[in-house]
Amino acid sequence: MHEFIREQLTLSVNTALDEVVPHCIKLLAWLMEYQDEVQSQSQLQLSQPLVECLVKAHLYLYECQDRFGKTLTDRCDANQRFWSRCSNLEDRQERIRELCSSIVNTQNGHEYAAQLYAYHKSLGDIQAGWSIIKELNWSQMRASELNPVAPAVEVNTHLKQMRCLVRRICRLGSTLDIEIALQRSMRLIKFDVWLHLFREPRHSSIYCQCYILRHMICDWLLQGGEEVGHCSNFVHNIYEFVMKPSNEKRFWLCLDNRRLADSLFAYITGYWKRHLSSIDMDNMQLSQSSITNMTLPLDEVLYLTHLMFAPKSPSRQQIYTQLRSTLTSCTFLRLKELLNKVAFVYN
Repeated sequence: MHEFIREQLTLSVNTALDEVVPHCIKLLAWLMEYQDEVQSQSQLQLSQPLVECLVKAHLYLYECQDRFGKTLTDRCDANQRFWSRCSNLEDRQERIRELCSSIVNTQNGHEYAAQLYAYHKSLGDIQAGWSIIKELNWSQMRASELNPVAPAVEVNTHLKQMRCLVRRICRLGSTLDIEIALQRSMRLIKFDVWLHLFREPRHSSIYCQCYILRHMICDWLLQGGEEVGHCSNFVHNIYEFVMKPSNEKRFWLCLDNRRLADSLFAYITGYWKRHLSSIDMDNMQLSQSSITNMTLPLDEVLYLTHLMFAPKSPSRQQIYTQLRSTLTSCTFLRLKELLNKVAFVYN
């Protein structure tokens, strides 16, 4: 990557959009792999060239976004989560702060604080957002709650659990046995483990097994409603996961997997189609007959829908379009009214 960045990442007044799109896609994929490594390894060790690459990759992506705008981000559609969080100065400064934090909280990260600090002047003259580096408290960041050891170990444990689960399921003798085991796991296993299934990198030795299992899960979500118990349990586990505010960004990260995002949207859209007309808007409760026929509580689906509509959600426009095109105008307005009623509670 160091050689690629040094030799190919150049921008001039004559650089065209078609020239930068493949570079941006490659950089975004690499940055996602870096995030995976940070989350899965509590003792990740970096090098000076790697730190330099991380900074230059962000610098290039920001410069391309400034020059080509939405035309570029639409061409890199699978990476909307990145673009949605660097559209203005404040968002970029927050992302730069998170980048610096992720670097200094690696095993030898304190060694690169001085290198990062030196960038505030040279890069700040190019892009205003980088000047935030000058204001960072490096010692506090190193020991802060942004990247504490315990959650890093916890994430690493969940990743190992996911990989162990995948290997055990895929060793079963028949497709039927695999389906039964996977459905049972969807009921019992928390989403802290499942999210790693949708983030397993392509170079992993079990990527193909993960790919098959996550498509099976998504197919069931697309095809089944609440009457499919393992689907409702799976969505319930997602709700329990995102109830911790610190997990919201990790959930949004999962939605970069378009297949998972589409299947969740379909499940939630189907839920509202079945139940929205039965909701008492004054009391925000379902009728007794609807409660009898449902397996997933209203407040859980309502919160997940709210979270997907959140300003920083990369799926905001996508789920809006899905609901708008699937629900009738009257039903869609009813849903918007319901979300507006509870927004002050969640925010």
